[in-house]
Amino acid sequence: MRLVGHGNPSHPVGLVEGGMYDLVLKGGRVVDPSSGFDGILDVAVENGTIARVAAGIAPSEAARVIEVGGTVVTPVRLQPSNT
Repeated sequence: MRLVGHGNPSHPVGLVEGGMYDLVLKGGRVVDPSSGFDGILDVAVENGTIARVAAGIAPSEAARVIEVGGTVVTPVRLQPSNT
């Protein structure tokens, strides 16, 4: 999974009807080893997928907001086990 839309808060992606994301993780240290990205940002989630990564996503844009300052947020790809 790759981060989508980071660094461009003026072009939100994936807003659900009514202009709301399912969830916004506020103020975490976002780290994406595949791209080398590392910074303090907010992460918006829609339908279980990262929809936007940007600074200052408004809490009013989300059905639920979780303050995650002081934690590391990183994309994870789960793979089914063959065992």
